[in-house]
Amino acid sequence: MKKVVSLLVLFVSVIMMTGCSNKMAKVDIQYQDYQISLSEAITQYQQATNQQELTQISFEPSELADKKNDWYKYYGYYFFNQDDKFVVDANTGETLTGTKEVTNQSTEVFGLAELTHVKEPKEAMKEAMKGSRSSRVMGWTLKKSKGKFVYTVAIKTLTSAKEVEVAG
Repeated sequence: MKKVVSLLVLFVSVIMMTGCSNKMAKVDIQYQDYQISLSEAITQYQQATNQQELTQISFEPSELADKKNDWYKYYGYYFFNQDDKFVVDANTGETLTGTKEVTNQSTEVFGLAELTHVKEPKEAMKEAMKGSRSSRVMGWTLKKSKGKFVYTVAIKTLTSAKEVEVAG
């Protein structure tokens, strides 16, 4: 009888853990495919602003996310230069002018041409997640610090949140 109960508990635990991990993967942007890639968003930024320099790029929930239950679908690329902000919705390509505040904005300026030598965001997210269990990526920021590109990847676990820096 103990063996049957133990097997039943083990079986139910496996089913619950599988269901939870699928849900975690659903809201982990590392595994999401968005309609607009970073390179397409950069092209939109260049065409709309005629700017060639930035201080940082972020990928985070757009202003639409606050109004939706499936918030993880509403992400945007945020381009910051020294004067203003430009946002490209990652699913529609629509440009947004949000009111999101700039926090910890880098002051080191970099040219868009320099981005050809920077690793892809998915690589940086994968590297940041090494050794993490039951975690998901919530966003990332790319900026230049002391002459080198750095991704800051926001990771959330069931009980806490942290930011991991990865060389760009």
